[in-house]
Amino acid sequence: MKASKRTGLLICIFALFLASQSVALPIAGEQVRMLADSTVPYTMLDINDNISYQTFCVESSNYFTPGGTYWVTSVGDIVTGGGPQQSGDLLSEDTKWLYAAYMSDVFKSDSSITAQTVQSAIWYLEGESGGNSADWTKLNSTVYKTFDATGWSVVAVNISSAKDGSVDNQSQLVGVAPVPEPATMLLFGTGLAGLAGLSHRRKKK
Repeated sequence: MKASKRTGLLICIFALFLASQSVALPIAGEQVRMLADSTVPYTMLDINDNISYQTFCVESSNYFTPGGTYWVTSVGDIVTGGGPQQSGDLLSEDTKWLYAAYMSDVFKSDSSITAQTVQSAIWYLEGESGGNSADWTKLNSTVYKTFDATGWSVVAVNISSAKDGSVDNQSQLVGVAPVPEPATMLLFGTGLAGLAGLSHRRKKK
């Protein structure tokens, strides 16, 4: 393979690497499908982009149908329960941290902490029925609070079975992990460039 082609291939691999690290959140107007999971965390599939997300319910008294398809009415810090006509509540910063911590396996050393523990703590933080303050106290202990959720993007994805949002279904807690730091990406790119240069020098020999 010629050096120029090899370099081009490496650049393509690098581009794909960067693209794979940038997972977008669902956007208003798109459709998502809530897969038929039996327990939390649930799985939300973005039909447009074919991207799956692990989710928790923000509200305890609103429901979705497993396997059902829904419209995304809004995405952000406001929990509206699926209806944009509602004023909504502001998503707790502790709720965001908790999602990021669970998805980062912060609690995996304690087998007594399950996804349901996290779910009940989320309901407690959001002032929902079914919430358990003891669960939040356990998860909020100094053992785990050292976890830094900086870079995580955690939002409420408000969904409705009606395109105009007139049906109040659910707000799902969704998040994406931070992308690699620029220094990490630069190091990766430098490595690829070095491989390309090495290949070129061997070709000249």
